[in-house]
Amino acid sequence: MPTSHVGEPPEFAGPRPSSGRPGAEAPQAAAGRSFYRLTDLRLRGLLFLLGGDPRLATFVDRELGPLLRYDAAHGTSLTGVLAAYLAAGGSKAAAATRAHLARPTLYDRLRHIERILGVDLSSAESRASLHVALLAHQGQPSGSMPSSAGTRTVR
Repeated sequence: MPTSHVGEPPEFAGPRPSSGRPGAEAPQAAAGRSFYRLTDLRLRGLLFLLGGDPRLATFVDRELGPLLRYDAAHGTSLTGVLAAYLAAGGSKAAAATRAHLARPTLYDRLRHIERILGVDLSSAESRASLHVALLAHQGQPSGSMPSSAGTRTVR
């Protein structure tokens, strides 16, 4: 099976606790290899390949734009709470531990996130879509969201 040398692009360079990007952990290269195969990167690899596609940026904006803008306007980190919840597979107890929050506080923030995004986080499809959008957002350079963010009309 031929292998492409993917290397270690910044998006996959490993855990970055101070990066402000919860859930930005990279997959591990197989023992003895100093490179990744696209099969090692899985969904992150696909999103990396699609990174320059404006449709991906539009998807990220549609899914996360309201929450990203809320965080920016209010100095909150609800996107990080959402990332912890999704990384915990939708387990609120595990998400509270990951986010270093009391469970009642986490529940309140998740309800707030649902209101901001207009989604139901108990829906597996909503969680999957948001998780893909978060992974794509983590792989985007800062400021790469469409400039008309939040002003699209869907017909």
